[in-house]
Amino acid sequence: MATSKEKQKQIDALQRLGLTDDEIAEVLADDEKIDKGEKLFELSAEQKENVKKMTKAGNCKGYTKSTEKKEKPIDENKRNFISTIAETLENLADSGTVDIINPERELTFTANGKKYKIVLSCPRS
Repeated sequence: MATSKEKQKQIDALQRLGLTDDEIAEVLADDEKIDKGEKLFELSAEQKENVKKMTKAGNCKGYTKSTEKKEKPIDENKRNFISTIAETLENLADSGTVDIINPERELTFTANGKKYKIVLSCPRS
């Protein structure tokens, strides 16, 4: 519900638009009905379609979230590091199995009965 100050501002704005007292009373009554959830008019099919478009419009800068999944570029340096580390661990005499989980990021291996995990990261600088 609007406070008396808010209601007075609304009345002043409607008067500046040139509405009569009867028209202002009608607009305020309609606003109260709409606030309570009453539908005073039906939208045409075209208007309903426009409502759907506008609700998916995104932010004010014109950005809309893309539904396409971006293809991540392959980082050959990271792949080389992971494969070199895996080869080195496999060549160690007491090393167990080496599993490359992600060829650009992560590998696991067992050594002396314990499982280890190496995660390679390249922080931005």
